[in-house]
Amino acid sequence: MKINLKELPQGRKEISVNLSGGEIGIKEHEKEFDLIGDVAAHILLLKSRTTVNVEIEIDYRVRLQCSRCLELFEKTYHEKESFVFREGEEKLRKEKSLSEEDIYTYFYATEEVDLSPLIRDMIILSIPMKPLCKKDCKGLCPVCGANWNKETCEHMGNLKPVTKLSKLLEFKNKLPG
Repeated sequence: MKINLKELPQGRKEISVNLSGGEIGIKEHEKEFDLIGDVAAHILLLKSRTTVNVEIEIDYRVRLQCSRCLELFEKTYHEKESFVFREGEEKLRKEKSLSEEDIYTYFYATEEVDLSPLIRDMIILSIPMKPLCKKDCKGLCPVCGANWNKETCEHMGNLKPVTKLSKLLEFKNKLPG
């Protein structure tokens, strides 16, 4: 979704649009999640001289796979971010760290800017690394594979808790003295 910043009038402008996954470049992430339907985007543009403040609000629905029980589930998201576009080129300074303003500021040298990559990044960054179908998902039995959210098995409650250091603790207990 391209916006011509040079022709954008001074002041406030609002745009509401529905974008498909293909329009914002979501197709390459289909292994991690499936976008269901279009992304509803509401964009607020505030132009003051050569600086444009952009506020993007998006609503969308995705299909994810639970990282504990491996079941597919759907979730609706609402995300909101603000960005600043400034005309010219970024002046590099010696800094030890980035400020919050640096992260959300973009410089433009052309008349048009494409907001699609920003919307795509907002979606990708909102998807959890380990999605859960529900907070208290019980997962799968590590022995027989039963989905403990739907059924019980003879192993439920009989398994020793495994920690990351359990093998090292076993080794330590076998050492003399």
